[in-house]
Amino acid sequence: MRIGFTVKLALLAALIGFFASISFAAPPSKTLPEIKLKDWGGKERAITRGRDGGKTLIFFWSVFCPNCKEIMPKLASFRPGGAKNFSVYAVNVDGDHFTNAIKAFMDDNKPKYTVVLDRFENGAMVAADPLAVAKTPTLVLVDAGGKVLLRQEVEVNLAEVEKLAR
Repeated sequence: MRIGFTVKLALLAALIGFFASISFAAPPSKTLPEIKLKDWGGKERAITRGRDGGKTLIFFWSVFCPNCKEIMPKLASFRPGGAKNFSVYAVNVDGDHFTNAIKAFMDDNKPKYTVVLDRFENGAMVAADPLAVAKTPTLVLVDAGGKVLLRQEVEVNLAEVEKLAR
C-alpha cells in the first residue's frame, strides 16, 4: 500500500511538532556552581555561596525586561529581617551587543549591589545556563552550602524570598 504525498507530509509535520515540544534544556542545577564574571567596571567577581552561614540572591535580568526594571530598585534596599551576610548579585544576560543600553540603565539607576555581565563561553552562558535560566527576571536564592532554596521566574515575590532568606 502506497502512502500518498499529503499523508507523508502530514506525518512529517506531526513528528516535527512533537519533537519541537520536547525541552532539551538541562534541568536547573540544585547547587550553585562556581561562577566568575566581570562586573560593570571590568573587575572579575566570583558569585559565591553565602559567607559565614549567609545566603546569596542571584537576580538574572535584562534592560529590555519591564519586570526586571521594576524589581531592581527594590533589591537595593532588600535586606531580609535578621539575615546575616546576605549577598545580592544581579546578572545581566543581554550580552556584549547591548553595552550601550546596559550603560544607560546603570548610569540612571546606580544599583548598590554587585552587577555582573554574563557571557558566552564554549557555546553556553556562564551563569544562566547552569541554572537553566530561560526567562527574565529569574531569581535564585542559595544557602551557605550552595543549595538552591528558591527559584522564581517572571513574577518575583520578595516576600517569599524574605521568609527563606532569614
